[in-house]
Amino acid sequence: MIETFEAAMLKRAVEHAEQRLDPELDLPISHAPTSFYAYHTALRGVQVHPLREAFSCAGLLIETGDAGRCAQAARMLRKALQAQDRDPDRKTYGIWPYFWEEPLDRMEAPDWNWADFCGSEMLLIVYRHPDRLTEDLRGPVREAIGHAARSVQRRNMGPHYTNICALGTFVTLAAARWLGEADLWDYAVDRLKRFAAHTDGTGSFNEYNSPTYAFVTMRALANILTYVDDAEVQRIAGALHERVWMGLATHFHAPTRQLAGPHSRSYSTDLNSHAKVALQVGTENAVAYYTPEDAPGGALFPARMRCPAYLVDHFRKLETPVQRRELFIAERRHDDGREEAPVQGTTFLHPAFALGTVNRSGLWHQHRPFVGYWGDARGGRSLQLRGLKNLYDFTSAHVVTVQAQGCALSVMNYTTMTGDRHPSFDILRDGKFKATDMRVSAMLVGAPDPADVRVNGRPAKAGDRFGAGDRVTVGLGGALLGGCFPAGTFGGSEAYGEIRRDEEALWIDFALWSGEERVWDWAEVGDAAGRGMPVLGICNGFQILCESHLLPGALIRNDHRKFVCRDQRLRIENNRTPFTSAYDQGAEITVVLKNGEGGYVADDATLDLLEGEGRVVARYLEVNPNGSMRDIAGITNERGNVVGLMPHPEHSVEELTGSGADGLGFFTSLVESAFA
Repeated sequence: MIETFEAAMLKRAVEHAEQRLDPELDLPISHAPTSFYAYHTALRGVQVHPLREAFSCAGLLIETGDAGRCAQAARMLRKALQAQDRDPDRKTYGIWPYFWEEPLDRMEAPDWNWADFCGSEMLLIVYRHPDRLTEDLRGPVREAIGHAARSVQRRNMGPHYTNICALGTFVTLAAARWLGEADLWDYAVDRLKRFAAHTDGTGSFNEYNSPTYAFVTMRALANILTYVDDAEVQRIAGALHERVWMGLATHFHAPTRQLAGPHSRSYSTDLNSHAKVALQVGTENAVAYYTPEDAPGGALFPARMRCPAYLVDHFRKLETPVQRRELFIAERRHDDGREEAPVQGTTFLHPAFALGTVNRSGLWHQHRPFVGYWGDARGGRSLQLRGLKNLYDFTSAHVVTVQAQGCALSVMNYTTMTGDRHPSFDILRDGKFKATDMRVSAMLVGAPDPADVRVNGRPAKAGDRFGAGDRVTVGLGGALLGGCFPAGTFGGSEAYGEIRRDEEALWIDFALWSGEERVWDWAEVGDAAGRGMPVLGICNGFQILCESHLLPGALIRNDHRKFVCRDQRLRIENNRTPFTSAYDQGAEITVVLKNGEGGYVADDATLDLLEGEGRVVARYLEVNPNGSMRDIAGITNERGNVVGLMPHPEHSVEELTGSGADGLGFFTSLVESAFA
């Protein structure tokens, strides 16, 4: 049955490739992107000849074995090969431009991934059907593969870029075997080992749970298993391939047939046709989206791309609710002393809905740190949290979330040295940007129209507004979304809620600022803390609050001059702040502590004032880990809305991290205070 299905896919893909062929240039025809989020190319909307597609189309035509189609593929390859940069002295060595019409030196930013993607397509041709290449083409193809592989080696992309690490590993392994280059083989095997060791550290991938890139990674590893015959390589790649399937299986929401969040990167919240076909073929129809009659076109999958039998049932059914917590990226301490918190995800699968979040993430349009699904297998019904500027995804927006089953608490803020539309291509280097609107939005695709929206229990409709702290519910037919925006501000404005409906979705917005276009400067946005907004500064955040004079005192080097990382006992001394109200006065808890500059100091008068006004929020017990005066672990301001804390409660909100969940109260307190 799968063979029949794949044959139908190939037939449709070949027909589509032939329809797109430009006989004058011997390349496929397409159009440059029109998307607001298009990168790398400066072309917009014009007719172009894409080079990566030229290699994939040539592979499809060669796959048929038809002499006429193989001849056409040869002409296509000869043309596409000409666009590769073969000069080792140039930065763009070994790669191709996106389009024939736009050479590498005219692109906005060349895409080095094209050595991986185009090299992979050529290697599949030579491994699957080397006899179908004409004699005069074998030499140029061999040279192009060599240049692409050396470009991949030179770039040496690490495991943090999961799909390219996997794809480049296939390219260098397969090219080394094909070309007989021992040094390239040694590099490729070492790269595969580094990839596996990095992944073993967390049990997951940096590009975690991606509806787009998980399948690129899976296909690359399956290509290694199918075409690279080496016992050690097979063992390592096999374990990584199984891990990809495990991630997909344990996040798959069978009732909606969607990959539940959170998603590290994705171009679509719903699974696209390529992902659906990969799941259908890989599970051998355990999850079936198509029949041979309506199968989308596509290349044949690697023979070894199959789901392990023990995971298949995850794709068939979900009988009871299940919550999964997972460490995606381990914490890091950089050489300059900077600490980078771990990235952890929570996924809750319920027969009526799925909700997935990650503890911290930017809100670039490819990120999906807060995603939900509801309904049935028809798809098209999803929830996504977005941070918008002028109604497009503002890359500088950043969200922190804690989740327990179907409930989540998120705080959105902005990072001041990130990008506008892209994390690195358009950095706001001077801290200035133009805007007419800043808002955080819950986007509900596929919500009923009209929808049963209520504000504080009263019916509401598109165009209606609501205030901070109001409770908003949306009936979704079998599921109910309930939410509240407790507070928010931007530049001194008074935030308000708004219900919108457009062709794309139902939107539950919280507009932080809206008005005439103006130039904003991060340095002048204003003092949210001074207007009563709850502010929690943890570790380095505590330092910043003190340096900004929002809290008194300072943090200095630990008295023993060593970095400390341990579980630490604390006593809650003040449970009247927005972050400690869930604790009993005097409660003793254990949370993670990790710092090198955690010693709190202040003059005696300040310390006496803090003690006398009850502004010491938490105190170290059993041992003072860093020399803090009077064992102070955290304090608050006079108003009680700003709290600084040296330990890390966010690392003690779940059993996964090994220190219990005593820190969760700092975040549930905020929820309770918002609804009080």
